Amino acid sequence: MNNKTLEIAKAIIRDTDRLRRMKAGKATAFDKRAEAAIARASTRFLVKELPDDKARERVRERVLFSLITGTPWEHCGETYVGRRLFYTYRNRYVEIVAEELGLTRRHR
Repeated sequence: MNNKTLEIAKAIIRDTDRLRRMKAGKATAFDKRAEAAIARASTRFLVKELPDDKARERVRERVLFSLITGTPWEHCGETYVGRRLFYTYRNRYVEIVAEELGLTRRHR
């Protein structure tokens, strides 16, 4: 997957206008499609390396928080994983969102 595709997926995840429109009930068709893709990605995003369900959920929450707010690992609080693994998970999550949105060649 190329860097431009990942940047587009990150921008879609981070889109605060989409979040505001969803909250106000004025979502566009693309907002709904993006929200559904992010929700599907959250269910597909598995952190198998962690044995505890609580830790897995915390990593998922922190990855999404980091992507939405642009917060680096160092300021995300307790993530239960090191910096390198956190960014590996974060990149994996972005790739899954890109796949769910159909931004990859496999889904075109």
